[in-house]
Amino acid sequence: MRIGEISQRLRDAKELPDKARSALEDRLAAELDSAVEAAERAPEEPVEELLKYVTSPVEASPP
Repeated sequence: MRIGEISQRLRDAKELPDKARSALEDRLAAELDSAVEAAERAPEEPVEELLKYVTSPVEASPP
């Protein structure tokens, strides 16, 4: 289920008033903007480190 669908269901059930939805959307937008700014300010990782926590080391096959 997508966020839009959940939001619509909550509005239809009168569980998410427009004012609360608007406040939540504003808060989420601010949090996303802050995260993007932090990521853009962060130093770039060296190329050698990019896969450090993505892949496992290849182990030798048993004899």
